[in-house]
Amino acid sequence: MIRPGAAQDVVAIRRLVEAWPSHFVPAALPLIEADFAKLSSLVWEEAGIVRGFLIWAAHAVEIEMLWMAVDPSHLRQCIGTRLVEAALADATTQRIVSLKTSDPSAQIPGTQFDGSAFMGTLSFFHRLGFRTVTSLESYWGPGSNAIVLLKNVDGGHPTQ
Repeated sequence: MIRPGAAQDVVAIRRLVEAWPSHFVPAALPLIEADFAKLSSLVWEEAGIVRGFLIWAAHAVEIEMLWMAVDPSHLRQCIGTRLVEAALADATTQRIVSLKTSDPSAQIPGTQFDGSAFMGTLSFFHRLGFRTVTSLESYWGPGSNAIVLLKNVDGGHPTQ
């Protein structure tokens, strides 16, 4: 079941983030929790257990997807797809969806973070109709490159 995120979900969000050390560095957790408290969010809940979440910000004509994770034991069950679709269905004036994700070449020394783990993330968003438009060198710090993805909600091709 998809529902809006609530304050009591923060513990579950933390658990999901910590389940992905290859995707999230520990310093990201306070940022995710702060965004969860102030921005739009959805959670996927089964039998009282949060199995996925998505946090986004709505701007004038754009939705920016900021943070997302699905329980590793529940991958390939369409949870991520349904969360993205639900966020897009909630869009009223926004026509473009954007996000930044790690470049597969990214490495963060001293952490378990390995950008090659993001090949699956890129494939996931490409399957949903997102297109890679640019990369940002050292966006999150030295060696931590980002890829920018865009999707037009109306099905057109991104122009930015």
